[in-house]
Amino acid sequence: MRCWLAVFLLVAWTGAAYSTEELGYDVDIETITTTGKSSSRLPRNNFHQALHSYQKVAQSWTAALLNWMTVQAAAGGSPSSSLLGAMKESVEAPAVNISGDCLSSLMTLYGFVDIKHPENTPEWLIRFVDAQPKPPSAILEGDITWLGAFHECMNISQYRNSSKPTPASKLLVGQYCLVSVGVEEPGNYSVAKIRVSELLQIPKALRAGVCVPDSCSANDVRGLFEIALAALVTKFPDLGHENLSITDVKCPARLIPMDGPAITVIVILVAFATIVLIASLYDVLTNGFFRHHSDPLERNMDSASNYTPLSDTNTSDTDLDFTKDGGRSVLGRVCISLSAISNTRKLFGCGLAPAVGELRWIHGVRVLSMVWIILGQSYALGLPVFNNLAMLPEAMKGLFAQIIVQSTFAVDTFLFLSGFLVSYRFLGELAAGFDCFRLIRFYLNRYLRLFPVYMIILGVYAALTKYISSGPLWPQDEAMLGNCSSLAWSNAFYINNYIQPEQMCMPWTWYIAVDFQLFAIAPLIVVALYVVWQAGVALCAVGVLAAVVAAGVISKVMGLPPSLVGFGSTDVSAFDQDLTIKYFTSYLITTYCRAAPYFIGILAAFFLRDPAAVRKLGFFAVICGWFVALLSIAVVVFGLVPGFNGYPLSVDAAAAFNSLSHVAWAVALAWIAYSCMTGAVKGVDRVLGWSMWRPLSTISYSVYLISPIIICIYYLSREETIRFSHWNTLVVFGGNLVISFVLGYVVYIFIEAPVRSLVQLLMRRPTARKYSVNDDSKI
Repeated sequence: MRCWLAVFLLVAWTGAAYSTEELGYDVDIETITTTGKSSSRLPRNNFHQALHSYQKVAQSWTAALLNWMTVQAAAGGSPSSSLLGAMKESVEAPAVNISGDCLSSLMTLYGFVDIKHPENTPEWLIRFVDAQPKPPSAILEGDITWLGAFHECMNISQYRNSSKPTPASKLLVGQYCLVSVGVEEPGNYSVAKIRVSELLQIPKALRAGVCVPDSCSANDVRGLFEIALAALVTKFPDLGHENLSITDVKCPARLIPMDGPAITVIVILVAFATIVLIASLYDVLTNGFFRHHSDPLERNMDSASNYTPLSDTNTSDTDLDFTKDGGRSVLGRVCISLSAISNTRKLFGCGLAPAVGELRWIHGVRVLSMVWIILGQSYALGLPVFNNLAMLPEAMKGLFAQIIVQSTFAVDTFLFLSGFLVSYRFLGELAAGFDCFRLIRFYLNRYLRLFPVYMIILGVYAALTKYISSGPLWPQDEAMLGNCSSLAWSNAFYINNYIQPEQMCMPWTWYIAVDFQLFAIAPLIVVALYVVWQAGVALCAVGVLAAVVAAGVISKVMGLPPSLVGFGSTDVSAFDQDLTIKYFTSYLITTYCRAAPYFIGILAAFFLRDPAAVRKLGFFAVICGWFVALLSIAVVVFGLVPGFNGYPLSVDAAAAFNSLSHVAWAVALAWIAYSCMTGAVKGVDRVLGWSMWRPLSTISYSVYLISPIIICIYYLSREETIRFSHWNTLVVFGGNLVISFVLGYVVYIFIEAPVRSLVQLLMRRPTARKYSVNDDSKI
């Protein structure tokens, strides 16, 4: 075994040896990089043929290894002496871009290899070889990520004098590098080419995690692999390696110094935590920890919606008196409002009577939609570590897979609820007497309440991600996270879905931008509904029609598929990543294509604002309504099943699906709202209005912001790939779901709820009315 490991070391890290003495090669890197223009090029995006090429790489490595072992056995000598001349030639060759320090370190290692007496091989050298990648089984199923052993490599630190390590006495300090080998195709296209954040990419390149001495840079590793590939092309020309090239080399740093943005974010987090803990201590000292009554301020600052369906955390714009309450000072009231204990009690409704007229069904819809999103993310964000992607089309033939594919429609649910809540509340404001000052506060409250927690989580994502974990796939550079340093301003102004969307910082926040852009025009439409309802209905109808036409025309002109995974096919080769990116940037995240559910939500709230006055339908009409609603949901979710079973949709059919599916989904949600608010089907209202949905619904905005980060921490920290199956992914989903809601609660208590309270305090006008609260989700 030791003999095999020692030989593997020699073969893997001295392409120069292959190219000169032992294998009889004479390789020039410039010649290698300019050849390979034969007619055997692969078809565009042909994943299966790429897998065959990668399998040939593994075969030829094995053949070269056996060849080298045979030569050495016949010679009966030590390998180190036969390789020194070849390495010297490589250092002196001008076409080979490998530093002398790197090759010198490798030669130092070779001096410790003795094939005749493998038992003398030092353990640290065996660990170095053991950390190298090995070709696995099931390459043709897509196992093309060979990560090696990241931590075993990075933990190697061997000096001649371990008590006094110095650069001069260094024998080996391991450095891990991830090398991507891609298949080049016509038009300068590579199946390994990265066009978007690596959090979204589908790996089509052979990736190998190698261990080298720390004196070898990324350029040195690239040069070594180029020599090795050239040697394979020369030695085994029939294997067709001429279209392979090194597409990327990443060598993660062992230690990353703390920079200014990271320190700033940490200071902000510590400041929030300190303030909340001090406020909580004051709360305990004045009210006790296990109190059986609610503070008057608690009762009247009960959480409510901030006009977005992802959050249910803010009070309304009605006025509260913070100046006195049984002798409590203004500072005391602020402390109570910031206390983690008080906010937790309010979150779970402790000591608070149920609100009269609360739209409880919204909480259930919101939580179930958030669960659906996390389910879809658990599948999508696992693509970089799944090792059998070639089997993905087979797994997508079933009905359950379509629930994953269509999880993007959970965003349509949020858009519908957002339009519904804004319309519902604003109509109440207009009925109570609305003025310009209230309109200004209406916008400011929304912006200020969403902005701080959003920006803090964005800061954590952009500045602290590289410090959170480590691993062969863990992102340490901004290119893997999106261009946050240059584009974070677009997130702050909620226009990130239009500014270089393929490099968006926190890509999942496109929904927040779409929602805010629609919120900006919603009050004008609601005013039209209130003043001349026919005009308001016409505006909403125009908005829905414009969204339908825009989605259909864009899909038709650009030839977009009906989903993120393409038109539906039984062949993974049909997945066109460029087309998927166009689908994402030109259709999925654009406001003008996604606005229909929002306008339908506004209309639904207008007609249901007074449930008692809404006409009750007969039993047969209710049954027909539910049949149409469930049929619409079924068509949207499962309508692409034929495409994944050998009958993919045409471009025209995909355009029709993209334009009409959002309308059908929103109309079904409107029927659910009608059924719950009018009591047409009491069972649905009871299920969706379950009391335990409310606290989970309240923290859903924080959960939405952090859940992809939690999922990426799990997937990208791994040192091994995962075999994709629904059961494996569902187990991961269960953990992601629980941890996301737990940490969402932490973010809510320490950031979102305190900000809500402070904004409420700052935005109030003195008034004689005390403790009057008008919840967004209440009549």
